[in-house]
Amino acid sequence: MDTAGILESKGGGVVTATAEKSLLHIAGLLAQNRIGCIVIVEGEKVCGIVSEHDLIRAVGQDGPKALSKPVSNFMTTSVVTAGKADTSDWLLSKMTTRQFRHVPVVEKGRLIGIVSIGDLVKLHVTEAESESAAMQKHISSA
Repeated sequence: MDTAGILESKGGGVVTATAEKSLLHIAGLLAQNRIGCIVIVEGEKVCGIVSEHDLIRAVGQDGPKALSKPVSNFMTTSVVTAGKADTSDWLLSKMTTRQFRHVPVVEKGRLIGIVSIGDLVKLHVTEAESESAAMQKHISSA
């Protein structure tokens, strides 16, 4: 399945913030929305991403004072993005080799969604269950 299909099934909503927001603000958004990352934007352009792992690292490194600093101090700025035509296998490969769990989806320079490792696992489980059901049906009809 391609990224467009994944977004169609899950929706394209993405929680975003701007680079000057405090890390405490970001922590609040993560908790409030029960998500693992926030895409940092400038207008509709992706300029960074910050995950719960980044938050933990920042507090571990700078202590509680990190929470009052802007997220721009801690976000990843070399963000790997996907397009609508990228496949789930491509996404999974990038996430595995680069060791991250979220990929923003961009079209014509504009953020249109996000795919998580959880979305990909769900997709693969659904596909495996469908294949299993088809095989069982084929075997029982033979």
